[in-house]
This record gives sequence, structure tokens and C-alpha cells, in this order.
Amino acid sequence: MNIKIKHIILAVLSLALALATLFIPIRLDNIKELKATKLGYPAYFLEQDFSIKYEKGHFFPTWENIDWSGKNPISNFSLVGILMDWVVIFLVCEGGIYLLETIDFALR
Repeated sequence: MNIKIKHIILAVLSLALALATLFIPIRLDNIKELKATKLGYPAYFLEQDFSIKYEKGHFFPTWENIDWSGKNPISNFSLVGILMDWVVIFLVCEGGIYLLETIDFALR
């Protein structure tokens, strides 16, 4: 496979994986964490306020992931955070592919 095409495919896949980390549930232990829930992995790049959802009270701990309904406003977005996530995921995937290719060539 052409190396340029491989890197483009890997970059798009890495960005999709970085965005998919928004769906990883985050444990929230108090009201302060509800007001500024940090989402994304390994670096947080999105902050969402879930205090509106639990105005009438709730038992802790609770688990939340991104809410697209619009009821819980997004209060902060970090471009640096998502770029950092994207680069980390890209490098991990690239390293894994490199190891798999090296092992395959060593076995032949």
C-alpha cells in the first residue's frame, strides 16, 4: 500500500477514535463535577454542564458521557486538547502498525 494513503487513512481513523472518546462514561462524585464535566481521553477537550439534568437531586456516584440533546450546554472546547488526543492516538496506532509489519517481515 502506498505509504501516503496509509498515513491519510490512519489520520482519519485517529481523529474518529479521538472523537469517539467522548462516549466513554466519566464518573462524577459531587455537584461540582456535574457543573464542569470534562470529556475526552487521554486529554480532556470538552466540558459539559450536567447540573441542569440533576436539578432535583441525584445520588452519587453517577456516570455520564456526552449529551447531544442540547439540554446540557457545552461550556468549553479545547482545540489543543483534541489535537493532542489526535496526535497521541495517531502515534500509538502508527507504532502498532510498525511493530506488526516488523514482526511479519521477521517471520518470513
